[in-house]
Amino acid sequence: MDTNETKNFQVFTKIVSQRKVIREYGSQKIPSELVKKVIKIACRAPSWYGLEPWFILVIGKQQVKQDLYPLFNHQKQVIECSHLFLILSYKGEVFNWNTDLFKQKVLWRFNRLTTESFPDFCQKSLTIFNPAKPKKISIWAKQQCFILLQNFLLSLTSLNIATSPMGGFQEKKVIEYLEKNNLISANHYNLAVSFAAGYPLSDELWKKQIQKKDWKKTFKIVLK
Repeated sequence: MDTNETKNFQVFTKIVSQRKVIREYGSQKIPSELVKKVIKIACRAPSWYGLEPWFILVIGKQQVKQDLYPLFNHQKQVIECSHLFLILSYKGEVFNWNTDLFKQKVLWRFNRLTTESFPDFCQKSLTIFNPAKPKKISIWAKQQCFILLQNFLLSLTSLNIATSPMGGFQEKKVIEYLEKNNLISANHYNLAVSFAAGYPLSDELWKKQIQKKDWKKTFKIVLK
């Protein structure tokens, strides 16, 4: 490694080593402009064929967080955090060969394609997006969102903003609530993953003790 590579790795190592789950947040809010910057850099995550099958919904309004609280099985970080991030994935019914949404994404990503060459390209290279298999597309889209998640967690950690990824939500009811309140388009999305973000309640929560690991039990490298 050259000097710049070493410095970059040291900075990255510090960020990764600092990251941990924090569920207790103070009252300080993350500035809206900072939230936008984090979204823009996090969404540079690689996705298969660059199709980015996601939509990011960030909720800072306390009443909405309060409404969602029981749908997240009363996890306190939902109402205590500064912002609740919901990473939504496209449903297969709206993201396939036959939909304008998908076609626009593909033509933007592959700008040498034309409307005429689009069907043949899909048949040869994008077979997973067959409209006859919406469930398969939906599963793929959800999996892609987990690549995006890590970008968010590390970006926020670099800013000394704590995060808490959450499962345990009632997906169908959450989506119904968001649609009913016109927060997302109807029949477009599944909820892939969510996390709370905010400034930690105390400095003590932010400190992390690095424990020694027996790395021999963690990985194996095969060279020959």
